Amino acid sequence: MLAGDPGPRLIVATRAALAQPAPVPGTLNSNLVALGRRETHDMAALQERFTAGLATFAAAITIMLACMGVYGLLAYSVTARVREIGLRLALGAARGTVVWMIVRNGLAIAVPAVLIGAPCAWAGA
Repeated sequence: MLAGDPGPRLIVATRAALAQPAPVPGTLNSNLVALGRRETHDMAALQERFTAGLATFAAAITIMLACMGVYGLLAYSVTARVREIGLRLALGAARGTVVWMIVRNGLAIAVPAVLIGAPCAWAGA
């Protein structure tokens, strides 16, 4: 055996631990600390707060990704219609009319998504 080998000490400690009588169910071991109602309630509340915070973080990431998706669709739509927008402006269309045309496309995506997603989220909660 090597000089730094914990083998013999580990064997002796394991045998000593196994030689002790097993604790009776319902009694406390001297190494355990009994928790009162308040401590138990605080631990449960802490776990619930952590779970709620984690769910909030996941929801925020999900909303951010959804907004990025809507932005990507709008950017693609506007890029595809650059010639049409330029032609409308060249022929004298008001800027408000062109902006409303773009906003209307965004609303056509967002409103149905909210109308479908909000009841689903409400039912899931």
